[in-house]
Amino acid sequence: MFSTAKTYLIKLYLKNFFITLLGLEIFFLLIDFLQNQKNIPNSTNLTILYFYYQTFAALKITLALSLIFGAIWSYLYLVRSNELTALESSGMSKREVIRPMFWTAAGIAILYMFLGLTKAGYYYDDARAILKNTKQSTKKKWEKNSHRIRKCS
Repeated sequence: MFSTAKTYLIKLYLKNFFITLLGLEIFFLLIDFLQNQKNIPNSTNLTILYFYYQTFAALKITLALSLIFGAIWSYLYLVRSNELTALESSGMSKREVIRPMFWTAAGIAILYMFLGLTKAGYYYDDARAILKNTKQSTKKKWEKNSHRIRKCS
């Protein structure tokens, strides 16, 4: 069974992991928004759907980074607050301190692999299809209205 120290280490790791994941997801969505600002549809529903799809598409990159940075920041927190010394003095080795974080990260990675077997694996393609359809529809609208502009001049 889990000891109190291992439960504490898992909670500390998950807290740092989710904070990092949220920050990186927002950062990636912001960068994507700035790159595709012209092509994002004017429809609110399509915009929300596009960002929903992009959130899962960015998860490919941000999840791996968050797993690593969450472990690093958790370990640095333990060193900085002298909790690592307290855990070692209570009989835990450094390997035993890192092990709960490692197994938690491995479990999250396995869950993400199973998520790729669902429809979420195609969300990147769905987001690109929204942008592509928006580009084509705005191009068609411009072509329809361009003859009016020429006739007026």
